[in-house]
Amino acid sequence: MEKSLDRNGSLALGNAALYEKLRRSEAELREWKKLSDSLGEIHLLIHSTLDMDRIINGVIAKGTEAIEAESAMVFFRSEGDIWEVKYVYRLPAELTGRKYDSEMVRHSVIAIEKNRPVAIDDVQSDDRVDRRFVDSLNIKSLLDFPLSAKEKILGDVVFHYHSKATSFTEAHVDFAGKLASSLALALENSLLFNELKNSEKALKESEKRLKLTVEEINRSNIELQQFVSIVSHDLQEPLRTVANFLELLAARYKGKLDEKADTYIAFAVEGAQRMSRLIYDLVAYSRVGTRAREFGQVALEEILKQVKDSFHRAIEESDAEISHDRLPEVEGDGTQLGQVLQNLLGNAIKFRQKAVPPRIHISAERRGDEWLFGVHDNGIGIDSRYRDRIFIIFQRLHSREEFAGTGVGLAICRKIVEMHQGRIWVESEPGEGSSFYFTLPARQGKAG
Repeated sequence: MEKSLDRNGSLALGNAALYEKLRRSEAELREWKKLSDSLGEIHLLIHSTLDMDRIINGVIAKGTEAIEAESAMVFFRSEGDIWEVKYVYRLPAELTGRKYDSEMVRHSVIAIEKNRPVAIDDVQSDDRVDRRFVDSLNIKSLLDFPLSAKEKILGDVVFHYHSKATSFTEAHVDFAGKLASSLALALENSLLFNELKNSEKALKESEKRLKLTVEEINRSNIELQQFVSIVSHDLQEPLRTVANFLELLAARYKGKLDEKADTYIAFAVEGAQRMSRLIYDLVAYSRVGTRAREFGQVALEEILKQVKDSFHRAIEESDAEISHDRLPEVEGDGTQLGQVLQNLLGNAIKFRQKAVPPRIHISAERRGDEWLFGVHDNGIGIDSRYRDRIFIIFQRLHSREEFAGTGVGLAICRKIVEMHQGRIWVESEPGEGSSFYFTLPARQGKAG
């Protein structure tokens, strides 16, 4: 009889233990399901927006409710070992922006260094927290998880319990880890989106400023062109009058006055003519940028033929020989490119050696996405010290008695070539001739 009772009593105890185990399992399953459902809602929120404030506020609110915490805060790592509160939930708003050193938030440092959640059931008996921090907020328990995405630490989120200490379950820690991963990735995407948005905004602002600058430059160019035209006209008129009367004086009184008077009149006539040429060349230089036509297809073979025809007399008088490679078609302003060839050929003929007929060759070579042109001569050459100086307006290397000119031609060449997105330079040695090179963008097509 006693054995029967013992057997029945043991059976009852076993059934009670099994019932309790089942009851706990059901409770755990309900908790896992509740947390899983909360994660689903959080994922929907995260994927519904790229707004960082909305993401963080929504996630910490749902996360706090899911694990039945009483408050939460989000730290972002600031400079050095300083931690700044960026968001709070169910805590005083004035905490936002407050900064703590790493000692005050040891739990955050540990969570980030280990890159996994830190669950502290009782802060009063755990050395992973600083009593100053938890006492100031009356915290009894906390769950801290790091925010890291693509090996980049963004900060951490801390859930607090104030009314009583709590025991965190495996479900709580698992939930915190999954929540951390999702939130960190969402924040990373939000940061990238904001950077892109700011970049687009900055680009639009830059485009707006560029447009205003271009409009201002165009307006200034028009005003400059008008000014130069007016000034050149107003200067040329009195100069022509002065030159005409000086020439009349020279014709009527030459030989009738003393020798000095004839010399002075000749100087005055030459000065007036030189001033007129300077004004003409200055106007030509100023018009390079303001009177360019829309770029089109330019056959350089035809342009060179026209330039050679314009130098027909100078070529005959100097016994010059001009040869050239097959020249291509390019995109540009035909009139301006004709000026370049005209100035370079004119210089090759003008700056020739005494008793040596000019021998000039124009080369053309395709190099990738550009054409390299060269105008090679056997003239007097240029000292290497002056290779850059000669492209500056009004810079001359010779006296007017040796060679006529105003020193504007090569400056015009450089301005035109640069407007065509090319470069121009010279390679030369005194007495060895010169090679003037310039580049132009290549167009799709065959040589002319």
